[in-house]
Amino acid sequence: MYLVRQQFPRVYEIANFTDRKEPDAVYHIRNGKCSCPAAWGKKSCKHQALLKSFLACEPGFWFFDIIGDKVVPNKVLNELLT
Repeated sequence: MYLVRQQFPRVYEIANFTDRKEPDAVYHIRNGKCSCPAAWGKKSCKHQALLKSFLACEPGFWFFDIIGDKVVPNKVLNELLT
């Protein structure tokens, strides 16, 4: 499961969670460049696909899964937040 949040204008944080309370990894995308090792020397990575999906979603709370090569957005229902 991945969570995406905007920290500053054009700066986003992507956290990868498995079955622990703390994230396994946290990466930042600044001005279209990701801080993950897979993005070094490449123009894109899966985190940039996650960010693109996040930006296309309506406002609200979302978490994302990657199944194969596809990013699957999942909206958290308001009833679950209370």
